[in-house]
Amino acid sequence: MKTSDDERKYDVYYKRIASNIKAQRILHRMTQANVAEKLDMDTQYYAVIERADTPNRNFTLDKVLSACIAFNCTPNEIMGTDFVEENHNREMLVEKIDKELDKMTDHQLNIILKYIENIIPMI
Repeated sequence: MKTSDDERKYDVYYKRIASNIKAQRILHRMTQANVAEKLDMDTQYYAVIERADTPNRNFTLDKVLSACIAFNCTPNEIMGTDFVEENHNREMLVEKIDKELDKMTDHQLNIILKYIENIIPMI
Protein backbone atom coordinates (compact mmCIF):
# COMPACT_ATOMS: atom_id res chain seq x y z
CA MET A 1 0.00 0.00 0.00
CA LYS A 2 1.32 3.46 -0.93
CA THR A 3 2.07 5.95 1.81
CA SER A 4 1.59 9.68 1.40
CA ASP A 5 5.38 9.98 0.87
CA ASP A 6 5.15 7.42 -1.91
CA GLU A 7 2.30 9.36 -3.51
CA ARG A 8 4.32 12.59 -3.39
CA LYS A 9 7.30 10.87 -5.01
CA TYR A 10 5.02 9.42 -7.67
CA ASP A 11 3.66 12.88 -8.46
CA VAL A 12 7.19 14.33 -8.66
CA TYR A 13 8.26 11.60 -11.06
CA TYR A 14 5.13 12.03 -13.12
CA LYS A 15 5.71 15.79 -13.39
CA ARG A 16 9.32 15.16 -14.42
CA ILE A 17 8.20 12.85 -17.22
CA ALA A 18 5.53 15.34 -18.34
CA SER A 19 8.11 18.15 -18.37
CA ASN A 20 10.52 16.05 -20.43
CA ILE A 21 7.79 15.16 -22.91
CA LYS A 22 6.86 18.83 -23.26
CA ALA A 23 10.52 19.76 -23.76
CA GLN A 24 10.82 17.16 -26.51
CA ARG A 25 7.67 18.50 -28.17
CA ILE A 26 9.02 22.06 -28.09
CA LEU A 27 12.42 20.93 -29.37
CA HIS A 28 10.78 19.20 -32.31
CA ARG A 29 8.53 22.20 -32.95
CA MET A 30 5.42 20.07 -32.69
CA THR A 31 1.99 21.03 -31.46
CA GLN A 32 0.15 19.04 -28.84
CA ALA A 33 -2.17 17.88 -31.61
CA ASN A 34 0.80 16.59 -33.65
CA VAL A 35 2.10 14.56 -30.70
CA ALA A 36 -1.34 13.28 -29.75
CA GLU A 37 -1.83 12.03 -33.29
CA LYS A 38 1.53 10.22 -33.24
CA LEU A 39 0.64 8.66 -29.88
CA ASP A 40 -2.82 7.72 -31.13
CA MET A 41 -4.67 9.65 -28.43
CA ASP A 42 -7.04 12.57 -28.12
CA THR A 43 -5.39 16.01 -28.07
CA GLN A 44 -7.12 16.99 -24.82
CA TYR A 45 -6.00 13.76 -23.19
CA TYR A 46 -2.41 14.48 -24.27
CA ALA A 47 -2.64 18.06 -22.96
CA VAL A 48 -3.64 16.77 -19.51
CA ILE A 49 -0.63 14.44 -19.53
CA GLU A 50 1.75 17.25 -20.52
CA ARG A 51 0.40 19.66 -17.89
CA ALA A 52 0.69 17.00 -15.18
CA ASP A 53 -1.85 18.88 -13.10
CA THR A 54 -3.81 15.67 -12.64
CA PRO A 55 -1.35 12.79 -12.99
CA ASN A 56 -2.83 10.31 -15.41
CA ARG A 57 -2.09 6.79 -14.28
CA ASN A 58 -3.01 5.52 -17.75
CA PHE A 59 0.07 6.97 -19.47
CA THR A 60 1.61 3.55 -19.92
CA LEU A 61 5.11 2.42 -20.75
CA ASP A 62 3.76 1.67 -24.22
CA LYS A 63 2.91 5.38 -24.62
CA VAL A 64 6.32 6.42 -23.29
CA LEU A 65 8.00 4.18 -25.87
CA SER A 66 5.73 5.56 -28.60
CA ALA A 67 6.78 9.06 -27.55
CA CYS A 68 10.43 8.00 -27.82
CA ILE A 69 9.80 6.86 -31.38
CA ALA A 70 7.89 10.06 -32.21
CA PHE A 71 10.71 12.25 -30.83
CA ASN A 72 13.56 9.96 -31.92
CA CYS A 73 14.92 9.93 -28.37
CA THR A 74 15.80 7.41 -25.69
CA PRO A 75 13.56 6.41 -22.78
CA ASN A 76 16.07 8.08 -20.45
CA GLU A 77 15.43 11.41 -22.17
CA ILE A 78 11.75 11.05 -21.33
CA MET A 79 12.07 9.34 -17.95
CA GLY A 80 15.22 11.07 -16.68
CA THR A 81 15.99 14.65 -15.73
CA ASP A 82 19.20 15.16 -17.68
CA PHE A 83 17.48 16.04 -20.94
CA VAL A 84 15.55 19.06 -19.69
CA GLU A 85 18.23 20.34 -17.35
CA GLU A 86 21.16 20.08 -19.74
CA ASN A 87 19.68 20.66 -23.17
CA HIS A 88 16.37 22.48 -23.08
CA ASN A 89 16.17 24.42 -19.88
CA ARG A 90 16.74 27.60 -21.92
CA GLU A 91 13.69 26.96 -24.10
CA MET A 92 11.52 26.33 -21.06
CA LEU A 93 12.83 29.48 -19.36
CA VAL A 94 12.23 31.59 -22.46
CA GLU A 95 8.66 30.28 -22.65
CA LYS A 96 8.04 31.12 -18.97
CA ILE A 97 9.57 34.58 -19.34
CA ASP A 98 7.50 35.25 -22.44
CA LYS A 99 4.29 34.37 -20.60
CA GLU A 100 5.19 36.72 -17.75
CA LEU A 101 6.11 39.56 -20.13
CA ASP A 102 2.73 39.25 -21.85
CA LYS A 103 1.06 40.17 -18.53
CA MET A 104 3.05 43.41 -18.08
CA THR A 105 2.17 46.99 -18.87
CA ASP A 106 4.31 49.09 -21.21
CA HIS A 107 5.72 50.92 -18.18
CA GLN A 108 6.76 47.64 -16.55
CA LEU A 109 8.32 46.42 -19.80
CA ASN A 110 10.37 49.62 -20.08
CA ILE A 111 11.67 49.15 -16.54
CA ILE A 112 12.67 45.58 -17.32
CA LEU A 113 14.37 46.66 -20.55
CA LYS A 114 16.43 49.26 -18.69
CA TYR A 115 17.33 46.69 -16.06
CA ILE A 116 18.46 44.22 -18.73
CA GLU A 117 20.49 46.85 -20.58
CA ASN A 118 22.29 47.81 -17.35
CA ILE A 119 22.78 44.38 -15.78
CA ILE A 120 23.63 42.12 -18.73
CA PRO A 121 26.97 43.85 -19.49
CA MET A 122 28.01 43.20 -15.87
CA ILE A 123 27.39 39.46 -16.01
